[in-house]
Amino acid sequence: MLDPEFIVAVCFAIFVGLMIYLGVHRKINSALDGRASRIEAELAEATRLRTEAEALLASFEKRGAEALAEAEAVVAQAHAEAERIASEAHARISEFIHRRTKQAEEKSACGDSGGHGGSRRSRRCCDQSRGNGAQRRDAGRIWRRAHQQGHHRFEDHVPVVLGSAPRVRAGGSNFRLIT
Repeated sequence: MLDPEFIVAVCFAIFVGLMIYLGVHRKINSALDGRASRIEAELAEATRLRTEAEALLASFEKRGAEALAEAEAVVAQAHAEAERIASEAHARISEFIHRRTKQAEEKSACGDSGGHGGSRRSRRCCDQSRGNGAQRRDAGRIWRRAHQQGHHRFEDHVPVVLGSAPRVRAGGSNFRLIT
């Protein structure tokens, strides 16, 4: 009867009874339930964080696409502006070349004509053949004053306007003052 197996069986029964009496099984069950609820909360938090991260990623991808589209629009606008500026520059250059060609043709025509009969064209040819801008302005002023006083040829009105008779060299259709 005092067999060791019997003693172990009795001790086990006493232990189980004592555990039931003290409510250890409820404590173990509540600890396991608490752990399970904590794990469930962590899983829910991870799921929520994942959805937030996906939404944030989608937002950043959308912003990136918008920024890329805006950058492409800016580049397209810059290309259009560059094209516009290039076409304007081309138009200005062609207009400048046309104007210069016309001036050269007028100068050539001025050199071919015989004299300066006081016409605007001959005055312009005369003024253009003078050289720098100050000489052209002075010659234009002299021509206007002399023309108002009734002188119609360049040689006639230079002494009247200047007050003294400078030497004038007539070479072809161009007159140059020699100082």
